[in-house]
Amino acid sequence: MAYNPYAPPSRAAEREQPAIVGAQELVLAELGTRVLAKLIDIALLIAIASPGFVLAQADETSDLGGYLLLFGPPGLWIAQWVLISVSGQSLGKRWMGLRVITSKGAKIGFFRGVFLREWVMKAGSTILYGFPLLLDPFIALGKTRQCIHDHLADSLVIVAGSGGDPYR
Repeated sequence: MAYNPYAPPSRAAEREQPAIVGAQELVLAELGTRVLAKLIDIALLIAIASPGFVLAQADETSDLGGYLLLFGPPGLWIAQWVLISVSGQSLGKRWMGLRVITSKGAKIGFFRGVFLREWVMKAGSTILYGFPLLLDPFIALGKTRQCIHDHLADSLVIVAGSGGDPYR
């Protein structure tokens, strides 16, 4: 079925074509670039947590390792959540030149960017034994390249600075 710009709004019609803002079409992020951005975010978390684990194992009498584990990872998570809420980018997405926006082309905000995409997805994955996380990358092979968490938040991952980027 061809895209009809004159058709009445519907969920099926919206999913056929990427959002258009103004006269410019958004450039959707490639799956490989998205995966690399996520791996960067995971590597940052490991880099922040590793010193705490090493110190906690090496010297059981010192509390420094415990404090690093207590404050390091949560501090990184909070910083990432603030970045996503404000700019639509985690550190990994920023370094890979990607951005999260709504499917209508607006800024993502805290509710969609953090609450739905992160917290609800992780809670659902915990309840369903990690199955959504395993299935997530395969869902992104569709036309709109949306993962499960993108569908939950009605969001798209685009190349930052491309046409229609609301943060430009």
